Amino acid sequence: MGQEKECIIENNLIKDLIEMGYEYIPVKNELQLKENFRVQFEKLNRDKFETEPLTDAEFERLYTDITRQLNKETYPIYEAAEMLRQPYVFMRDNGSSVYLSFLTQDLDKTTYQVANQITVHIDGGKKNRFDVTLLINGLPLVQIELKRSKVEVTKAITQVDDYNKNSYRNLFYFTQLLICSNGERTVYAANIDTINIDTKSTQISYSEWMDEKNNPCEYAKLSNFTPKFLDRCFITKFIWNYEIILKDDKKILAMRPYQIYAAERICDQVSIKQNGYIWHTTGSGKTLTSWKTANLISKRFKEVEKILLVVDSKDLDIQMRREYENFSSYSYSEDEKINTKKLVEKLKDNDTKLIVVTVQTLTSALRKSEELSSIKNKRIIFIVDEAH
Repeated sequence: MGQEKECIIENNLIKDLIEMGYEYIPVKNELQLKENFRVQFEKLNRDKFETEPLTDAEFERLYTDITRQLNKETYPIYEAAEMLRQPYVFMRDNGSSVYLSFLTQDLDKTTYQVANQITVHIDGGKKNRFDVTLLINGLPLVQIELKRSKVEVTKAITQVDDYNKNSYRNLFYFTQLLICSNGERTVYAANIDTINIDTKSTQISYSEWMDEKNNPCEYAKLSNFTPKFLDRCFITKFIWNYEIILKDDKKILAMRPYQIYAAERICDQVSIKQNGYIWHTTGSGKTLTSWKTANLISKRFKEVEKILLVVDSKDLDIQMRREYENFSSYSYSEDEKINTKKLVEKLKDNDTKLIVVTVQTLTSALRKSEELSSIKNKRIIFIVDEAH
């Protein structure tokens, strides 16, 4: 097979995306990106502006506030990821406050667009052009860097790394996913901030998409990857459900395919009220998978009253302990009596749905059966990390 030019790969990708329901828009610079963002942002929040449309002055103030927050932060991509998923409180000129959204899981209220060759001017008169950009509600959430066939995908990764260091600013900090492809091999990763401010070295970990049997062959080709991964429903689900925001490390992680399949299979078992287990090797990310699965169950199954993520304190390193503290009401103490008392209180508390607990504390608490009689008929899900 001969070498396929980059422009042909790019045009074919855009054609496929349009056929999948994306709207092509001729956005070529940051000003046009800003103007398009306003249109889509107001459309998404139209119920908040029906009686009183957003004025030009209000939008400029809103845009300035958003970009100023991100441009001054040490970890703007992380901050943007947090902002994207939370209601944005905006004070209108009349003194009233409104809660606005950047993203929604409702596809009917979501706008999907594709643009190419958006140019960003950087210091020294230089400029960068992003190959293909996917915009969701006007925000450039997915950046796709392409190379001609026969050129290693690592070349595209190196270029994306350069963008990360030099080109991201303003709305581009909202970029959640990076995709690199030469047509024959395609990889994806979560976008992350520059970790070392001095060396500006990034630590982006790329994955290939695979099927449930861990076979990457079919999805290595961009033409096969696109209809699966970039499907409007799936890409929205991925950003909402399959990205992990680590508060302590100030970064985003994108789940690997086998982690996603594992989480979904566990949710399937919960839906039919059956037990199950997931097996994988050391270092495969089982703890993060357990953590994210517990979070998904808490959101999807209203009838589940308690979810206990059970971990072994001997296997719990300091970093994961801090993340668990951010994740839920987990509290670690060397004093087992204190932990047991807290756990019993939280098991009886109707407002606490998700609890991370060590197996040692759980064992101790279960001995207090008389104190837990009030929850014996509740539906409780146990996710045991590292079941030996």
